[in-house]
Amino acid sequence: MSYYQFTSPIPIRNTSVWPQYSEIATLQVPYGLGVTVKPVQYDQQGREWHVADCLIGGLVSVKVDGVFYNAGEFLHTVDLVGHQIALYKTPESLTGRDIQITVNGKIHPITGVVMTNPGVVMWDIANFTKPIALSTFDTLRLECQRNNIIISGNIGDHTRTTRDYLDEIGDSIGAVVSAGMPAFARLFPVDSIEDYEPIYGEFNGDNIDFINPTAQIEDIKTVARILYDYNHATGEPQKVIQLEATELKKDNNYETEISMPWVAQNSVAVSVGTRILKWKAQKKWRVPFTSSKVVPAGCYANFSHPLLPGLDGTYMMISAPKDPRGGAVDYMTAMPVQGDPTITMTQTSEIFQ
Repeated sequence: MSYYQFTSPIPIRNTSVWPQYSEIATLQVPYGLGVTVKPVQYDQQGREWHVADCLIGGLVSVKVDGVFYNAGEFLHTVDLVGHQIALYKTPESLTGRDIQITVNGKIHPITGVVMTNPGVVMWDIANFTKPIALSTFDTLRLECQRNNIIISGNIGDHTRTTRDYLDEIGDSIGAVVSAGMPAFARLFPVDSIEDYEPIYGEFNGDNIDFINPTAQIEDIKTVARILYDYNHATGEPQKVIQLEATELKKDNNYETEISMPWVAQNSVAVSVGTRILKWKAQKKWRVPFTSSKVVPAGCYANFSHPLLPGLDGTYMMISAPKDPRGGAVDYMTAMPVQGDPTITMTQTSEIFQ
């Protein structure tokens, strides 16, 4: 399976599927719990509003011009062309008003439960483009289940590609996504390699043909500002936390900003942000090497080489493109040269707009 299959605009619907529409707008698909979206006007009078282009877990709240609104009715129905939608009906016209509706998002087609696990959500999004077995995302699904990672977000732009959305989820939770990996998507970096993790091979001085390790110190970050809990009606984050690698910051105060548009919970933002900052704060060896031994990208292998004494260990192959000159494979991995730094949260606040 090639990731290029996902580089076309995601095939979700827009208002052009309706016989009458005033302007082109995406018919959005929200995922997760407590997702705030901007509805699309469905009728000519402004009393019926399309909330989601699928069956969802239900209505949480409605705001009109910033004030809670309770006069409407939420329901599932079919639209003019027979597609299942979530609709909100009001007794008065709300045309021209600022409407924001918070919902629990798309439900699983078999279990009927709101989808919140990143592996399951990615699977569902990928299936807009190409039928894919849920087992393709089992590695990420189980990793997120073990690490209590859940997401909330919205597919709200039909001009963006499927790959954009898959990568955006991966970036939000600290995961790599590639159709070239056996797992398609998985968490990286990780705090430690699990005992059940399969080891795909061993690289050493006997089977490495070329190696060129270089110190990777120019992109070290010791402070991370995490933006999360996005309002998908406005596209803006509502909360921010700041994490610091306290001891390392004394010598190198390098800051980075990490956007997590698919993370709504504080506990998830802290745990994912901590894992990412631990990796970014460490000095590392960047290790490109060539070998005839084949280990897929995103998989782990044991590594030892006389040019890197003291760094024997198990590492993920970050990339593994084949050498066009022959059967060798050009690999890339990265090796931290110090222990995990201590990460502390130094700031938490809501963003008032």
